[in-house]
Amino acid sequence: MPVPAAIAFAARYLRALGDAGWRVALHIVPYALLSGPLIEAAIRLRGILLWKVPLIAAATVCLHLAVLLGAHVATVRRLSRRGGELPSVRQSFAAAGRVTLEVGLMLAVVFLAGLAATGALDIVTLLAEAGGERWPAFAARLVAIGTGLAAMAVLLTGGTALAVASASGRRADVPAAAAHLNRRSTETALVICVAIVAGTAATVGGVALGIGLGATPLALAAALGKGLGVLAAATAIGVGAAALAADD
Repeated sequence: MPVPAAIAFAARYLRALGDAGWRVALHIVPYALLSGPLIEAAIRLRGILLWKVPLIAAATVCLHLAVLLGAHVATVRRLSRRGGELPSVRQSFAAAGRVTLEVGLMLAVVFLAGLAATGALDIVTLLAEAGGERWPAFAARLVAIGTGLAAMAVLLTGGTALAVASASGRRADVPAAAAHLNRRSTETALVICVAIVAGTAATVGGVALGIGLGATPLALAAALGKGLGVLAAATAIGVGAAALAADD
């Protein structure tokens, strides 16, 4: 009896996480830990939302670089185990540059849409709070969650495009990678869910670790937790991108 494609992919993905996950994590540690303080600063910063944009953008750049590097490391690991031809440094940098440009444009659209929706909801919230209504605040949280999920999908698309280019020697094609992820929507959702669960668990564990080590002020423990959360999430996305690229 044939194994369903989604279950077969899940098994390959988990094996890849066990084999290449720690290698990916070691490579992307600097980007992940740098993003932690940036995210914490953006959360704690009071005032106009636009003041947070540079911090959010910097954290997103760190996450994007971590995912690209993670996808590349996981792909090289898979190729080396199978005796395949490894991509050249020049080819990898060229593919990464093209992917970064296209992914950057896609992320800009996602965040601009999120900012526009948040700005509109802020106005509605000010009007609704006078009447005692709370639904606009809930809607704002939904917008934030939706923006985050869309950003994760874009980052996974970029990582998959780079992994395909590294494995095949072809030119990096982000639209083709997006179409591939759309066809493999179940597997794509699995990778994103694993990234969310791993990132959340690592964040909670990191905060607890920081508090246990006596990190003061508490913001340091929170920044450590967020950095470890990004590390876990980026590792899951990078390895997932390489696994999805192997099915292309």
